[in-house]
Amino acid sequence: MTEVIYTTDANTTAFTVSGHSNAPRINGADLCCCSVSTLVFTLMKALSKENLPGYHHSFSKGLCSVTFNSCADVPCKAHSIIDTIMNGFELLRQTYPDYIKITINETPIKERRNNHDQ
Repeated sequence: MTEVIYTTDANTTAFTVSGHSNAPRINGADLCCCSVSTLVFTLMKALSKENLPGYHHSFSKGLCSVTFNSCADVPCKAHSIIDTIMNGFELLRQTYPDYIKITINETPIKERRNNHDQ
């Protein structure tokens, strides 16, 4: 199973994908796993262009991690990118519910801004 965890609070935004879907193969390919990889690489490429404070990503077989500092100054575009990628993961989860798990731990943007101002 592939687990997608998206966490954002007043200090950090983190996105982690781990595991392998091991979905049934179609013509020799695990399409779920291929789709996960495409979404992960798209996320890393898009965010790396945004010059985000504290941006870091790592990738190894079965594990991808992306983090950056959250604050009121972080461009909304970064969160729009993540929202778009999360929509892709949600579509995958709907198609392959036994192979994708999504967890979202999100502090609302208003709270993030209020916490940052303190």
